Amino acid sequence: MASERVRAANAAKLARGESLATVPRYGDRVGEDSSVVLAAFTETGSYSGAARTLNERGIKPRNSKRGVWWPSSVATVVKRLDSTVTSHRPSRGYKAGGSDFALARLLRCPTCGTLLTGTRDRVGAEGGGRVRYSCRLGSVTPHARTSVSEHLILKAVKLEAARLRTPSEIEQSFGDDAARAELGARRTRILDLYEAGHIDRADFSTRIAAVDRELAAVDARRVVVAVPRIDWSWDPKRLNSVLRALFEQITLDPVTFQPVRFEWTVPEWRSQMGQL
Repeated sequence: MASERVRAANAAKLARGESLATVPRYGDRVGEDSSVVLAAFTETGSYSGAARTLNERGIKPRNSKRGVWWPSSVATVVKRLDSTVTSHRPSRGYKAGGSDFALARLLRCPTCGTLLTGTRDRVGAEGGGRVRYSCRLGSVTPHARTSVSEHLILKAVKLEAARLRTPSEIEQSFGDDAARAELGARRTRILDLYEAGHIDRADFSTRIAAVDRELAAVDARRVVVAVPRIDWSWDPKRLNSVLRALFEQITLDPVTFQPVRFEWTVPEWRSQMGQL
């Protein structure tokens, strides 16, 4: 009976021309004008162009962590207002920050700070094609430059990675085992406090996340000591795991997109000379 009433109510709404959506669509709230989005699309002829135009004019979307329009959000509004627009969905690229590329999660856009996304050109043999790192916001906000090919910056990365000291030159007093034991004990105490009701879920999540970050840092030290020399013929995922243990971040020049600073996980690991 309940389902019949729901269906009857939905049918009545549709008969009156009302939407069945439970969340107001963009343009239904005060201060939102969906016709502006459609006009931007008509003017530029593409979703990315419309997003760039809306961002340049200071028109804010409803829900966005960065407060910018994305091509996908423009497409949602345009397709609702104009049924003649095709519903073609472009193929998805790699998830931003994924480890499918050697320099994943290391390069940030020098203009907006977004993690650069790795993609591979769809040319050549399977698995071939050049790798390119691009800023997702480059198509919708002003940037001096938005992407760079991996082979153009890999030489500088190799030269910097060659400065890693060998295990015999790295002080072995890191206390990895002791640190892991202490962090494990701290994690257990936090779990006990949460189960006893002494801390709420938000506090529990914050404390556990902090301990997990410290454990990851300890593991990163072990990776570097275990693999002092990088074999650049390794697969991208393996290279990425070692490079991310070496470096926290690689800073690029906003115009040339060439590396200008390498932030080492542990600065003492970097030799002031060349490869030893």
